[in-house]
Amino acid sequence: MASAPIIIVSDDKDFTSVIAEQVSAELGVPCHEATLQELNDKTISDYTLVVSDRPVSAQALVVSAKPLRVQDMLAQIEELLHKASVPESRSLSASYCLRGRQKQLMHETTGKSVDITDKEMQLLLALADAGTSGMRRELLLKRVWGFESPEDTHTLETHVYRLRSKIKELSGDDSLIVATDGGYKMAAL
Repeated sequence: MASAPIIIVSDDKDFTSVIAEQVSAELGVPCHEATLQELNDKTISDYTLVVSDRPVSAQALVVSAKPLRVQDMLAQIEELLHKASVPESRSLSASYCLRGRQKQLMHETTGKSVDITDKEMQLLLALADAGTSGMRRELLLKRVWGFESPEDTHTLETHVYRLRSKIKELSGDDSLIVATDGGYKMAAL
């Protein structure tokens, strides 16, 4: 998920060890502990995310106020890690480019772009990662929506339909996402 680990910073050793352990266990992200005295700007730049019980510097991304609500803090960390993992720009085909930070899909030839949702972006990235072999419906539901078992849901189909409509706005052609036997794949356009 993250390109570098998280650092938990506090002069309270109990805070750092408990939070580091919980974040690692819940989110599966490596965590390191440091005191405020050990911290400097170089140290901060070595980490994806800094979690502290008080402001550390402009680079500290999560400050947990006391009393600490661990679930709220974990949700905040997860959101920031997700944002850090979004690519600035990624080519999906010869004609389409995903601009992740702007949450836009752009057609290279027409220069038009449309706004997309987080889930639409995750779906496009999953299909792009799958390549020409595509991805089965169950795996897409698990990867993008976190569904552990295939449920009687039309979530995937609804998102594909909406994405195809947006793609058609860009180029007049909605064939970037192609249905396969049991899933979807990205067409080589």
